[in-house]
Amino acid sequence: MLKTCDDTPTQHPFWYAQVLGIYHVNIYFGGSLKNQSERINFFFVQWFGHDPDWKGGPATCRLDRIGWVPEHDASGAFGFLNPACVLQACHLIPVFSEGKTISLLAPSKAWDLQSGDWVNYYVSRSVVFGSRLYDTKFNT
Repeated sequence: MLKTCDDTPTQHPFWYAQVLGIYHVNIYFGGSLKNQSERINFFFVQWFGHDPDWKGGPATCRLDRIGWVPEHDASGAFGFLNPACVLQACHLIPVFSEGKTISLLAPSKAWDLQSGDWVNYYVSRSVVFGSRLYDTKFNT
């Protein structure tokens, strides 16, 4: 879960992704920098998108609902993320009534997608404002 870069008031304040791998690279700078190196950490993630047909959040007293970004989406279903941008983890609850699908990702030998993945998930997250904890699951 990370803060969105879009400050539009109509947009959801967070983006969501599943971490598929945690990696680092050592970058070596040659030339006049005397062969200095720098370690760069990053996550390889699969992005979630917000369900446009669902109204959630504290104002509606309903959990937000997200789903996988399709593999063929031009904005990209997969990406790289700086670990410093991550706010916290959140609990995802499958929307059982929507069922499973295998249409979002092409079959892969690396992953067993024959059984499919859930179409949508509810986001159960807690947000701290000041010294008080607000749990969006129970709206307290």
